[in-house]
Amino acid sequence: MNVIPEITEILTPDPFSVPVSGHGSVEVTGVRVGASASEPVQMSALQAGILPTFYQFTEATIALKLSLQMRQADETQSDGSTERVLIPFGSHVNFRTQSTFGYTAAAASTVNVTIRPVPPATRLVPSTITVNALGAHPTVTTSP
Repeated sequence: MNVIPEITEILTPDPFSVPVSGHGSVEVTGVRVGASASEPVQMSALQAGILPTFYQFTEATIALKLSLQMRQADETQSDGSTERVLIPFGSHVNFRTQSTFGYTAAAASTVNVTIRPVPPATRLVPSTITVNALGAHPTVTTSP
């Protein structure tokens, strides 16, 4: 594949006159942008930064095991009366829950998530060199 590694932009002054009705013309400062690219370079996909991502697996597995229970409770109202209500309780599965209540972790739900980042191909984006010749002293700016 052919890759252009560098692009050069040159900014030069380009003033022009704008006619204004009833007043002659007004001089406006302008700018001309000239761009040129370097010669393309022949590269393999690996040299250009396109990596075989199957060598770079990053995986995260999240296993959620939750014990849900419904319990009855007596709730006292402001007028002194009591009311029996059902309240759901959730807790993580641990050793005490398993041994006390005879809970088996095999009955819990499990969620597996696999995350695989793909690295960007850094060499496929050319660097840009900007030469600003608008002032008294030209300035050069380079972007990676």
